[in-house]
Amino acid sequence: MSEISAGVSHLSDELIQTIYLVGADLRGWKDFLERLKSAIGASWAGVAFVDTKHFHVQVSAVAGWTDVTTRAYLDGYASQDPYVHAARAKGMWRTGVVALGNDLLPVEEFQATKFYKEFGRYHSYAGGGIAAVIVAENEVFGILSACPTGEKAFGQAEVALFRQLLPHLQTALYIRRELLTQSAIGRGALATLDRLSFPVFLCDAHSRVVHRNRAASATVSGEALCVERGFLSCANAHQTARLRRMIETIGRPDHQDEELSRQMWLPTASGRIRIVIASVTTADSFLPSSYLVAVCAIDPQYVPVNALDALRAAFALTKAEARVGVVLLRGESVEAIARALSVSQHTVRSHLKQLFAKTNTSRQAALIRVLLTALAA
Repeated sequence: MSEISAGVSHLSDELIQTIYLVGADLRGWKDFLERLKSAIGASWAGVAFVDTKHFHVQVSAVAGWTDVTTRAYLDGYASQDPYVHAARAKGMWRTGVVALGNDLLPVEEFQATKFYKEFGRYHSYAGGGIAAVIVAENEVFGILSACPTGEKAFGQAEVALFRQLLPHLQTALYIRRELLTQSAIGRGALATLDRLSFPVFLCDAHSRVVHRNRAASATVSGEALCVERGFLSCANAHQTARLRRMIETIGRPDHQDEELSRQMWLPTASGRIRIVIASVTTADSFLPSSYLVAVCAIDPQYVPVNALDALRAAFALTKAEARVGVVLLRGESVEAIARALSVSQHTVRSHLKQLFAKTNTSRQAALIRVLLTALAA
């Protein structure tokens, strides 16, 4: 099989050096996987993200499969993978767990599945190992590997190697996540958020708050929108659950092609506020949960001082276009904007078309972010 039993320490040292390249340069994954595949005598080795709640599988990188094979797995077979299902059913998706194929499913049962008969037998997927690197909520980031068809199954030497590598992989992924966050929001963007007069929270897909502006920092527990134990929350459990479902929808990797914004109303002591939830970053294919979501709490009557003049100066807007922009910032629909300005919906759509063109945006969420940034400058 492989010759790692007598040289686990030496091999792990070499692989560990490669792991830390991943934090700064994603091309390091390919090198690491090639080395791991060779070290354990695998037919292939890959890193994958699994959303265990919605059963979405994303293979981030793989050594030993062609692009065609990877695409065939993702498009037709990932949701059927018996080992992935067995790992979930047996509660093995826990940070730091290493499981061999036979721990999850006897090889005879695996080879009797439709998955093996149609896919596994033709792509050297006949057993192997799974290592859960990081598990958060319903997300798993793990390493998958397979031993060649007809070869001896992986054993304790491979398990020992995986266990030595896991803490270093966790650290490398943490470094990667931090770099992504800093790159996404940047010092200039943070300064802009701090100048806004209403609360803005930046969260990951699990509603974990990674940054909040000065207005948001002033919120306290029990308010309409606040932070509880590091997670964005509302005044009651029902509202909190609804908000977090929206954030999860915006932050999920398989929603990046949809209109990435949602909104809801929350009651306050003086009336109610509109909560606008929008995607603000492009995800990293190796850390799908690194999508950042902006959650803004906007008073329906909020209109920045000199907003009309500021928007006209920033984007060369007509007075009518600027008026539409200001009302849009309250989170109003086309119908509501038309009613507020006493114009037709056709006229509002015409002005919105000009706003998109002059701000170089194509989505409403992006347009709102650009307008707010201009007003905060």
